[in-house]
Amino acid sequence: MESILSISKAVVMLGKQRLIAGDYRPSVYNLVVPHEEHYFVYNLFARGMLRLTAEEYALFQATITVDPSDIDPFYSFLIENYFFVPSHQDEQKTYLEMNDLIHLMDHNPYIQAYTVLTTTACNARCFYCFEQDFVPVSMTKETAHQLVDYMIDHSDGRRIHIHWFGGEPLCNVPVIDQITTELQERGVDFISNMTSNGYAFTPDIVARMKDKWKINFVQITLDGMEEEHNRRKNFKAATGSPFLRTMENIHMLLKADVLVSIRINFDPNNIDSVKELLPYLVNEFSGEKKLMIYVAKIFEDCGTWKSGRTSDQSIMMHQLYEEFTQYLTDHKFARTKPADNAYKYYYCGANNSHHRTIGPDGKFLLCHNLSAEEGYGSIFEGITDRELFERWVVKSNAPERCNGCPLLPECTSFHMCPSTDNNCVETVRHGLQLRIMECYRRYLKYQNH
Repeated sequence: MESILSISKAVVMLGKQRLIAGDYRPSVYNLVVPHEEHYFVYNLFARGMLRLTAEEYALFQATITVDPSDIDPFYSFLIENYFFVPSHQDEQKTYLEMNDLIHLMDHNPYIQAYTVLTTTACNARCFYCFEQDFVPVSMTKETAHQLVDYMIDHSDGRRIHIHWFGGEPLCNVPVIDQITTELQERGVDFISNMTSNGYAFTPDIVARMKDKWKINFVQITLDGMEEEHNRRKNFKAATGSPFLRTMENIHMLLKADVLVSIRINFDPNNIDSVKELLPYLVNEFSGEKKLMIYVAKIFEDCGTWKSGRTSDQSIMMHQLYEEFTQYLTDHKFARTKPADNAYKYYYCGANNSHHRTIGPDGKFLLCHNLSAEEGYGSIFEGITDRELFERWVVKSNAPERCNGCPLLPECTSFHMCPSTDNNCVETVRHGLQLRIMECYRRYLKYQNH
């Protein structure tokens, strides 16, 4: 048995599992990945990871009866580190209770990250956009100034992370200029990134991004090859081909030493175009080390965040997702974050108490994918709906459809997300398998040095 990752410090702080007499079984939160003649076991709750031989894995699968005074060190290690649990234990209940306790011990009141919607206006008209029915609102100079005050008042002096969002954030460049200028003038350390459709970048904007806005990462969305992308984006008053202009802008960003991530949206109606796009991008950006590419399944009715797919359609979409991801991995454009032993405190910014999503009117939004009606306060008043805030941010719970899921610790305590995926289990499992192998690859590299 080889320990690749020790269990999370947050879990250790609460205590390793005690050895008591009785029957034990493998945890339902163990994710097993066979590899050559070995087996990787990653426990999603405690975040520890083992590499077992075939003989050890055979022993690992058995239910055992424990006598604490006479126990094999192999099983003692598995029990203390949560790979084995008492046979009668309701692991979901135990996990949710411990997750609540871990969150209650986080007394840090400061905010370290912001998603800022500079505007809900956009230069594109994507048919799938969740903001398509929004009334365009842009942040004013007064609100921007108040936002800077709020950031400073709620900072503990550490670096602030800002994610510029929209609409298209570049539809309100003056506000980005103002906020970053005021932060620098007041001595605030910050770094930022941006989600954009990629059309509006210019040499002047790219220069400001590096020197003034402190942007080191941009995500740009593509919807297929040139004709399909242009049709779906449906840019307002575009000149020439928006697709080709976006390609030029990506090259410009990369040349300026900005890391770029291309997100490729696909659904059943643009599959052929995406299949054409992938080799095009691999050829266009061959050898570019600052570029990442990934694919994302979308649904044509995603404005309601409901999937109307049949099971067969959903399976097909997931198979394509894996096929596309493997292609990008093989060509070194899919950058996989390694599995780690950090406790999964948050699912995303929406359930992170140290994060705020700020609408262009200064309101706190639960998520940038939800309307302002789902807010819980503002930079002017603070949190006005504490119950709503805590329902999203603090409370551990599992929706009925997730009860008994062996991947639950990867997605909860966040159970309020309106986004659905009929194949969420397979999608999450596939991603974790890639992360586990990437973790082992880096582990070997470290060992060899």
